[in-house]
Amino acid sequence: MRLPLTLLLTIAIVSPCRADCVPEKMVKVVFREVTPGIDRGSFAAKPKTLYRLGSKYGRTEEALDSALKIHGLIVVDEPDVWMINLVTRTGQHIIDTGEPYHFHAPIVGGPDDPEAIKELEFGCEMDFMKAHGAGPARKGTLDGREVDQYVVTIDTYRIVLSVSPKSARPVGFSVYESDKPHYDMRYLEYANDLEPQGKLFQRPEGIEYEDAK
Repeated sequence: MRLPLTLLLTIAIVSPCRADCVPEKMVKVVFREVTPGIDRGSFAAKPKTLYRLGSKYGRTEEALDSALKIHGLIVVDEPDVWMINLVTRTGQHIIDTGEPYHFHAPIVGGPDDPEAIKELEFGCEMDFMKAHGAGPARKGTLDGREVDQYVVTIDTYRIVLSVSPKSARPVGFSVYESDKPHYDMRYLEYANDLEPQGKLFQRPEGIEYEDAK
């Protein structure tokens, strides 16, 4: 089962530390899910934006969910986490008690997914693929364009990371379970060499907060 990004990040923040993903530069990723069966006009298919820096800082920005009247924003400055609804200008302040403090941004993380796949994070995709035995890139096509594809198999899952031959940056990510599509995603923007912008990870102002119990 695919979980919402905000829930994935919340679970990852408060869970015990797993394999470390610590990008040296600030990472920005804009992506959208294209798994077969998903309604292209639904909230689940709308683009989402993630920023991360080092092991401590993270930020996720979701599109407006007009049906639920939620416009989600999560800001992380470990051990502080702020979960905000920009529609109501309200939010929760969470203190991470799971030392060592380490921000995680898993790409997949359903309860039935293998733990090894849950270690795959935005910003460290290629490191994960190489660590799990991906060989040289294969030539392939994605949405009608040529790409280089790295493939690994974990249990019954096949993971395919598609990258641009010119920039070597990810453009697509797919997971197959027993050769059936399990999750499919496209990167609309990917930058892993940005200069830090500390303001992105500060406590948002103008929000009425309550402390999570």
